[in-house]
Amino acid sequence: DVAKRDSAVEKARERQRELEEKQKQREGWFDGSKINTSVYVKGLPADATASELETFFAKCGVIKLDEWNEPRIKIYTDSETGKPKGDGLVTYLKAPSVDLACQILDGAQFRPGSHELDVSAAKFEMKGGTYSKKKARGPGKAATVAGKAMDAKLKKKIFEKQEKKALDWGGDDGWSRAVNQGD
Repeated sequence: DVAKRDSAVEKARERQRELEEKQKQREGWFDGSKINTSVYVKGLPADATASELETFFAKCGVIKLDEWNEPRIKIYTDSETGKPKGDGLVTYLKAPSVDLACQILDGAQFRPGSHELDVSAAKFEMKGGTYSKKKARGPGKAATVAGKAMDAKLKKKIFEKQEKKALDWGGDDGWSRAVNQGD
């Protein structure tokens, strides 16, 4: 009777250790199940700006905006010197833009006479052993709107509004005005 109980306790402890080990393994990996809408770019000139990148990469799709209506473009810098490293990340609104950018812009020159760019779908890998949430950035550091912390519903609403505006065919593009003034 005592032997059976000890055996059951030992099995329970072993199961608990296995579960804890699986949990540790899960914590160490980035969840790659999300759709990738970003491209990684190598070969950028040292003086390239986010504005230039936006113009160049907008040929392949709508660039996603962050909570502060800024394009989601990151030019990577050396942590010690603060100087650009020649690579960056551009995030599109829709995933098909990633494939298009890789097909059209990979091997293209950013500026006439500059090196060819290496454009590929971004691969997100973790640095270190465990996943840690990214730090807030922007005004006041925390993602806020009118002083309130942004929750998932609000972020989704902002994304939907941005998507609708970006993909809308309406609006004034200047063309209709120019045509009507010609009458």
